[in-house]
Amino acid sequence: MGDVRDQLIFKALVALDEAVDQCGAGPLKPGFALRFALAYLFAVSDGQRDSYDGFWHAIQEPNEREPGSMGSYIRSSAARRNLNGIARSVGLYLSVELDQALSHARKPKEDRHRIEEHERRLEAHRYALRDGSARAVEGEEELRRKG
Repeated sequence: MGDVRDQLIFKALVALDEAVDQCGAGPLKPGFALRFALAYLFAVSDGQRDSYDGFWHAIQEPNEREPGSMGSYIRSSAARRNLNGIARSVGLYLSVELDQALSHARKPKEDRHRIEEHERRLEAHRYALRDGSARAVEGEEELRRKG
């Protein structure tokens, strides 16, 4: 991830990924940092609001009518689905590698030296939606060549 814009997008996605994990334990009350991350991502997105609105509602949904942990599962699944849409709106495909990079970025500071490798993998999977899936496949082939 070379430029500042890409780094900020990645960090904002990390914040949203963290919220997805947290909302599995119960509805979230979004703080300023999460609101800012959503606003920034929307500002650099393709302008489609559906995934942003869906994410906002999903992380706060109490799902009180669902028994046991089913409400938590529904809430976190809906949030994850909308996170995928948000990633696409900023030109990223939420691949397994990107998902791992987001998760890894939240690890303790002493483990962060490995994040650079994840960011390189993320860059290999970056593509503009207007180019379609062919470019995503090219990124996967490049990742396989890197090892």
